[in-house]
Amino acid sequence: MPQENPPMSTSSGERNIVIIGAGIIGCTAAYYISHHPSFSSNTRVTIIEASKRGVAQGASGKAGGLVAAWAYPEELVSISFPEHERLAEMYDGANRWGFSVMAPAGQTAQVHPYLFTTSMFKFAKEKGVEFIAGKATSLNIDPSSKSVTGVTYIDNESQTEKTIPATQIILAAGVWSPKLIPSLPISGTRAHSITLRFNPPKVFAPHVLFTEITMPIIPSLTSPSSPYSPPSNTVRVASPEIYPRPTNEVYVCGPGDNPPIPETVDDVIVEPRLCENAREQVASISNELREGTIARRQACFLPVVTKGGGPIIGEAETIAKGLIIATGHTCWGISNAPGTGKLLAELVMDGEITSADLKKLAPSKFI
Repeated sequence: MPQENPPMSTSSGERNIVIIGAGIIGCTAAYYISHHPSFSSNTRVTIIEASKRGVAQGASGKAGGLVAAWAYPEELVSISFPEHERLAEMYDGANRWGFSVMAPAGQTAQVHPYLFTTSMFKFAKEKGVEFIAGKATSLNIDPSSKSVTGVTYIDNESQTEKTIPATQIILAAGVWSPKLIPSLPISGTRAHSITLRFNPPKVFAPHVLFTEITMPIIPSLTSPSSPYSPPSNTVRVASPEIYPRPTNEVYVCGPGDNPPIPETVDDVIVEPRLCENAREQVASISNELREGTIARRQACFLPVVTKGGGPIIGEAETIAKGLIIATGHTCWGISNAPGTGKLLAELVMDGEITSADLKKLAPSKFI
């Protein structure tokens, strides 16, 4: 919940930019801000992340990694896809984060989300971006100027409450953003996934498969005496997505569900049954995939704007000056992160977004 604190001094001209969330949106924002032409020693950028395991522990490290020029919204896509290509060329993304282009060229690609996010974080840290392992608990707002003054958080190591000053706050905490701004219309869809590894190693074509598989009902899962048991000829239709990666692994994700959002990303529950379902489904496709062994069983929450549309990007002036929101990217967070980061850097460093018109995504449209 926002709380009111006295304003901090900015007479020295210093900028204290605090980014809440070390997922792909927060890390790309830190990257683009720290690489902005006007970035200098007077600008301090700090990322606060609640996870005790580090960067990219949510969807940013557990998503598929599809990058598409045909994604949505167009305002972000038109910037994000070229930026993905530029970053891959600049930093050898093919080797660093598995960037690969799929047909038709210039339309579809993929990355390894965890490697991409941690790379952006690394490049930002090299420019002086700082990192705090702690759970943000409140946004501090000066009641007279109605401007942000800082962020209060619980330090992960000491478990003590601390406050960091801020002239601008970027809230990029995904499904956990409403914990700090309850009026945000953000909910979460949980997605389970597995990764398969192969021995001996296999090389798969870098093409994502969007499937629809008809699977038989498993008899042991039904009871003949139950009135809710399906007829014997009932089948299950599954639609796993399959992402071959250059790291000798294949990523597989299954359908989503909507359990309550836990306290932090570290508390997300993985249901073994749903992971085994994904394994069973992908094993039915080919002998090669059937030979893989499960390396990871994981789950994450995708932030969804409940009012439709989104994501929500921009300054929330009705709440406080200097409060910037960047969340609700749904399944396109990986694809649209570079565009989002670039536009946030313009807003923070230049005072306005000039590379795109984000009026449809402005916080005032949603809260």
